[in-house]
Amino acid sequence: MTFSLVVRDGERFGVVVSSSSPAVAARVAHLRPGVGAAASQNVTDPTLGTSLLAELADHGDAERALAGVTGAVRNAKSIAHRQLTVLGRSGPGFVYSGAHTLGKHASATAEGAVAAGNMLCGEHIPGVLLDAYSAASGSWRSGWSPP
Repeated sequence: MTFSLVVRDGERFGVVVSSSSPAVAARVAHLRPGVGAAASQNVTDPTLGTSLLAELADHGDAERALAGVTGAVRNAKSIAHRQLTVLGRSGPGFVYSGAHTLGKHASATAEGAVAAGNMLCGEHIPGVLLDAYSAASGSWRSGWSPP
């Protein structure tokens, strides 16, 4: 089981990940200041997160970045096992869940946030992540500033 939440708050980005796989965040979470955030999960290939951010840096379009990475010839055999999310400096976030994504999987998007998960107990989990983030955004973020 892995689920993640990728968010944009003004010019800042964040990624949270929970998984049954030890230390998975080191392979799933990808951030690039001023560009965006991405998650590469489900039979994780960390190079895909890096590729998503490189594509995003080139043209700033999250949907186009996702299409470029999932459509690349080098990924043709393995992409069906991946679940990817990407969010740029503006616009909506996008999700790809390959045909061989493990177990019950789902995704949800909201303004400035995208969530996805695999091997879930229910398809409602990504929506719950978005709801919790939205509910917390008025409280914990109001007094926080980056170091």
